[in-house]
Amino acid sequence: TRLSGRVDAAALGRALKALVARHEALRTRFETIDGEPYQRIAAADAFDMDYVDLRGEADIEGRRRALAEACFEAPFDLERDLPLRAQLLRLDDERYEFRLVAHHIAADGWSVGIALDELNRLYAAELDARQASLSPLRLQYADFALWQRDWLAHGQFERQTDFWKRALAGAPTLLELPTDR
Repeated sequence: TRLSGRVDAAALGRALKALVARHEALRTRFETIDGEPYQRIAAADAFDMDYVDLRGEADIEGRRRALAEACFEAPFDLERDLPLRAQLLRLDDERYEFRLVAHHIAADGWSVGIALDELNRLYAAELDARQASLSPLRLQYADFALWQRDWLAHGQFERQTDFWKRALAGAPTLLELPTDR
């Protein structure tokens, strides 16, 4: 996203840190131990935004493109990296470029909209040196995952499987959809 006007990089960095602190999914690493997946939630202050000041660079456009490519195309190593990266480039005194990349394991189109709204509110609060007015989160994703695991462990998986087998009995095995559009 291109931004014009003054951007307070430090305030934006603090707002991003607050967003990541608020949402455990944005600071969760995933590892496998003895063939089993585990979530490792990093400390609330584990996130840092990349800030690059390109003023005075000989080839600003070339460097901007290279940084964009590196930001967007670098794979996430989910055992080591947080599933979110942010980059703020300062192109001149009043032109910036901001990038926010989230792995799909931590965010989807719907949740990105919520995160951007919260980021805007957190940034505005940082600029005004006040506390952001965000409602406390009742649940984190790990809470939901534990609830779902418990739900499935008490026979619900089998009941759901049986239900859908009955509901879909007789359904066509192949769905004919047009492939020309």
